[in-house]
Amino acid sequence: MENYTIDYTSITSSGVLFNPGIPSIHDRGGNLDQAFNIGDTILYITGSTAHFPASGKLLVGKEVVEYDGTLNNDRFTISARGVNGTVESDHLAGDYFRTLGKYN
Repeated sequence: MENYTIDYTSITSSGVLFNPGIPSIHDRGGNLDQAFNIGDTILYITGSTAHFPASGKLLVGKEVVEYDGTLNNDRFTISARGVNGTVESDHLAGDYFRTLGKYN
């Protein structure tokens, strides 16, 4: 087995998402309704934002983003991208995202 360095983003030093106990039953997730590209500050999702916390962090692919609110129950307003040492990148419609708990 290969040795990896794992940090608080759950991404290994080689870029693999290592997720042994996360997400938990308390985390929320879904899929992007449309592309989320570098520089975008609104993240559209399929379904509703109603059951997500009012603000927090999301893991989209290998990128961690912070959001500070929601609009119309179908989008997040993004306040920061590429946080916690991750890199801002483009994401496709249909890509999976999930919340990150308060420990991140």
